[in-house]
Amino acid sequence: MKLVLIGCEYAGTTTLALAINQWMRQTTGTGLPLIHDHWKLPHTSGHLPDDRSHFLTVEEQDQILGLSPKLKEMHQRHSFYYHTPHAATDENSLIIGYHFDDAVYGPLYFRYGRPPTRKTEGS
Repeated sequence: MKLVLIGCEYAGTTTLALAINQWMRQTTGTGLPLIHDHWKLPHTSGHLPDDRSHFLTVEEQDQILGLSPKLKEMHQRHSFYYHTPHAATDENSLIIGYHFDDAVYGPLYFRYGRPPTRKTEGS
């Protein structure tokens, strides 16, 4: 089973993912090994349901938000490249948002992913 849940902030995608995982555990006896929910800056680390030890502290979240748009985009792109092989090969995977969230939130909140506002040398 491969699922990608998308929705705006506070729409309940994480809550729904955890409920699906709980349903799988009750129904099939096994849940998802990991739920990937890394694409709403600054929440870019840790894996639900069990790995919460790698979640960023408030200070670390502020550091992520303080990065330049170029560095935020680079961080997100690395995360996509890193996770894409897993999403394609894992038997069961549940990803929240993925590139869909980034396509919306990158330009809207983090000022990357937009066309350049001025010509630069060589363009």
